[in-house]
Amino acid sequence: MRDQDRVVAAGNMTQWRGVPSDVGVLVAPAERGRGFASQLVGAMLDDSLPKIEVVRYRALSTNAASLAVAERIGFKRYGGNYLAKLNSP
Repeated sequence: MRDQDRVVAAGNMTQWRGVPSDVGVLVAPAERGRGFASQLVGAMLDDSLPKIEVVRYRALSTNAASLAVAERIGFKRYGGNYLAKLNSP
């Protein structure tokens, strides 16, 4: 993700059995707290969830800021992980 001419955040989707399953995001230290992680992860979920229905958020258990991002954008705690799921009809 760019802010003007600088890369401020990067994300990835790790595949499992050929489909995206885990989301991860990195934000430049000087750019944290500006909503870039939420925007980027939200965009990745918008693209992947309709195809696969469940995505796991990856972060260290000690990374409170990253886990707060996960909760803010709708991931729910599931054991030691955070999961986003499509709502069932």
